[in-house]
Amino acid sequence: MARQIRIWVTGAAGFTGRHLIRFLRSLPERVELVGFDLRPEAPEGLDGYHPVDLGDAAKLRELTETQTPDRVIHLAGLLPPAAEADLWRVNVAGTLNLLQALDAAKNPALRFVTVGSAAEYTNYGTSRIRENHSAGGASPYGRTKWAQSTLALAFGAERKMKVMVARTFNLIGPGTPLSLVPGALCAQFLNGEAEVKVGNLKPERDFIDIRDAVAAYWAICEKGAPGNIYNVCTGKTASIKTLVELFRKNAPVAKRVRQEAARSRKNDFNRVCGDNRKLLALGCRAKISLKQSVCDMLGVAR
Repeated sequence: MARQIRIWVTGAAGFTGRHLIRFLRSLPERVELVGFDLRPEAPEGLDGYHPVDLGDAAKLRELTETQTPDRVIHLAGLLPPAAEADLWRVNVAGTLNLLQALDAAKNPALRFVTVGSAAEYTNYGTSRIRENHSAGGASPYGRTKWAQSTLALAFGAERKMKVMVARTFNLIGPGTPLSLVPGALCAQFLNGEAEVKVGNLKPERDFIDIRDAVAAYWAICEKGAPGNIYNVCTGKTASIKTLVELFRKNAPVAKRVRQEAARSRKNDFNRVCGDNRKLLALGCRAKISLKQSVCDMLGVAR
């Protein structure tokens, strides 16, 4: 019988963490799942849970000694509108604390995936973005995520740790938070109001369902080459207008859609599309269509 592997999931109680736990529980392999988050209540499906701040280096060191992991998928981090100082403290310094604690445990079998963001790229242009595209971030959040990814890869190279980066594009799917465009649209189409208010409909984004994204994280964790970045994306785009129309056509109640200039983001990029060839080479392909994602968010049959 194969040895049970211990998997740590940071940010376990968040949107992505809960989907990742469900995915890992569906694996045929025997796994022990240990979650980390600031929230006091543990999500379902875990074998262990620790409400730990990644700033607590001593606690992280203690846990790596007593519950040394074989795999770590690092989701924990802050998003806008968090203050820039907090973004640096959590996304970068917190990641360093985690890596240092893991390094002290000296488990040669360890594989570590840190989940980044397409916001790390700069000057998106019109072509599909490859992993070697210019990066550094065009916003405080993007800069901290780029620093997080760069730090993790550098640390892995120095300490001979198997570290990979999963650079995620635009997430969609059941439970998408209101802070993301698909989540905000879904909430409007399901509320009791007769009208849905939207901003600029022209931007195109590479939407990937959260369920496909977490499957990609695991593929990268198990099959990815240490020191590499992998775009987690579909390699194709849909406009915000297309997304709005999918919600409108599939929503249980018909609603008017009204465009408001005040809802448009300043200096928004017209098109962001990832190149997914490295992910495809791992045998990982997105399976869930944009329409299916929307219908599942709305809770209606396709």
